[in-house]
Amino acid sequence: MRRFILVLLLASGLVTVGAVPASADHVPPHQHFLVTPDGTMIPVGPDACLFGPSGAFDEFHFNIHFGTPSIEAFRQTNNPVSFVAPVPCP
Repeated sequence: MRRFILVLLLASGLVTVGAVPASADHVPPHQHFLVTPDGTMIPVGPDACLFGPSGAFDEFHFNIHFGTPSIEAFRQTNNPVSFVAPVPCP
């Protein structure tokens, strides 16, 4: 019984880990920008507005929100650079 529970937990963990990047498929296409102190917007990452959704966009989007250091780095008061991602595409 103990072995069955362990196998069940491992299997559910693998399914969950494999499904995480796929959840990015539900994000509408958009472009991410760094905004410098003077207001200049610099495009970063794959341009889903121009090229449409892709695996590269999904991975980039997932890493921006859940990777390290994630979007939290741009929310620090002493960081002069901000980050925006207008949705939907212009």
